[in-house]
Amino acid sequence: MKLAIFGATGLCGKNLVEVSVNEGYEVKALVRNPAKLDDIKHEKLQVVKSDIFDVDFVAKELEGCDAILSCLGAVPTWRWKTELLYSTSIKAITDAARKAGVKRVICLTGARQVPDPQKREWWLIRWFDWAIMRPIMDDMIRMESHLKDNCQDLDYTVLRPTGFCKTEPWTGEAVVIPDIYFTPEDSGWIPYKKVVLMMLEALKENKWVHGHIYCSMPNGFDKVTK
Repeated sequence: MKLAIFGATGLCGKNLVEVSVNEGYEVKALVRNPAKLDDIKHEKLQVVKSDIFDVDFVAKELEGCDAILSCLGAVPTWRWKTELLYSTSIKAITDAARKAGVKRVICLTGARQVPDPQKREWWLIRWFDWAIMRPIMDDMIRMESHLKDNCQDLDYTVLRPTGFCKTEPWTGEAVVIPDIYFTPEDSGWIPYKKVVLMMLEALKENKWVHGHIYCSMPNGFDKVTK
């Protein structure tokens, strides 16, 4: 199976590339700066310099791929700024996917896009979301709305991870709940690699098609070692 991966130079994306090639997938990483993947050498990895918004070019590169996995994401900013990476990139990806005849798309947004109406988040998290994360979360909502309203012809899956962390090894199974943004019981953190494994699980088992899936880890998972 051949995968096209976007956002391959970030922490989550690099994990996805490494796990995918080690599991035997052919990987085509479409990136702005190929030099950022110079530290990953594998016979099943092809790195292509590309502009994600050049739909015709990307569509040509997607030909022959079985699925698209995207770890694209934006850095936090202040609430008076506007973020559009999520919504514009998913439109470009899905337009290119249709041109190339690729139906399976798995991508990431994030938890807490909509504040908990019961205000059960820690006050500092609520402030951080209001002051720093709001532009990103608003654009995640636009991204998910585009998929839900315009992409029912594609077999898409959206994972909504909580805060990323590098903890490894870890114990415990992920908290996986469709169609929510927050639960007060979990840790609020999930390892990069666990999210990568969930993306590949969605692919291999054809799970969560047209699903918007909250994912985190049980409270205290990062305090336990194997």
